[in-house]
Amino acid sequence: MSSLQTGIVILLVIGITFIFDVMELQPRVGFSFLRSLNYLFYHMFRVLLGLLAAFLILQVNPDLYLPLLAFLAVLGSVTTLQNFALNVGGNEVGSLSKLLDNYKERMLSEQEQRNNGRAAKVAQLTTSRALLVQREMMTLFSDTALEMQLRQLLLHARWSAAAINSHVQELKSSAQGTENFLGAVMAFQVIEMNPEYARSLIAERRAAAGTPPEAGPT
Repeated sequence: MSSLQTGIVILLVIGITFIFDVMELQPRVGFSFLRSLNYLFYHMFRVLLGLLAAFLILQVNPDLYLPLLAFLAVLGSVTTLQNFALNVGGNEVGSLSKLLDNYKERMLSEQEQRNNGRAAKVAQLTTSRALLVQREMMTLFSDTALEMQLRQLLLHARWSAAAINSHVQELKSSAQGTENFLGAVMAFQVIEMNPEYARSLIAERRAAAGTPPEAGPT
């Protein structure tokens, strides 16, 4: 095989391996794995296995169509080498495919932990902002005004009049004897149903009163 053909096979193996990686890894951790140094080593190892499988296939059929050769090599790389045993310490005997799978699971576990950490930070920030909006609504609007806004949103969500009245009455009953509970709950429900609408209400009320908005978390 010429150097040009060798280069083509290498590029095809790299590309097909990457496509397989995306199909396998992306559903679990999104595309964040692409920024992982662990993935670079994992990908390089997969490519090396694919190239070795391509070499083995070439010994059987040297005239095989190159794209098909690369595809079969990537598809069968781990299978081809799964019986290639090696000593991994002590009396333990494993295979390259097992080592590769273990590395992949460890890599994905670390990436999932990072993703969960980022998601938790985003959720915490979102909650902080929602609490700030809730506090502003309770400061700027009376319970009656909040009830009116909540009724409008429920009506827009196609609640029946009877369901709206029942829901508001239930909130009022649960708030008896609890200071600020009714306003807090109604403000929270307005925010939950339409956060942008809640912010626009605050902006309009503050603009009418000539009051600057409160500084929130960034």
